[in-house]
Amino acid sequence: MRTFTFDGHDSPVVVLDEATTGLDPAAAAEVLRAIEKLCEGRTTLAVTHDVQVALTADRIAWIEDGKLLFTDAPARLLARHEAFRAWVAAAEGDREGVRVGVSS
Repeated sequence: MRTFTFDGHDSPVVVLDEATTGLDPAAAAEVLRAIEKLCEGRTTLAVTHDVQVALTADRIAWIEDGKLLFTDAPARLLARHEAFRAWVAAAEGDREGVRVGVSS
């Protein structure tokens, strides 16, 4: 059982570190719904390796070996960066190409 605690009543910024790691899809979806409500109107920085979590972001920063390689909206990253497309495709089980619709 994972406990989600939020003690930043007036904080304009929320930082999440792997908030859904180790959760089954149903539990992850429940946690994400709770986070969405709690973080409404706040700047939220989410560190994640989960493609589905990343694709919900307004902007994604791709960091590799401690270096920021690129940052943009998910749809633009899918259009412009092969490494990002490959990551999404691998998570979707489709290594040949990505057929994911993302709105930003």
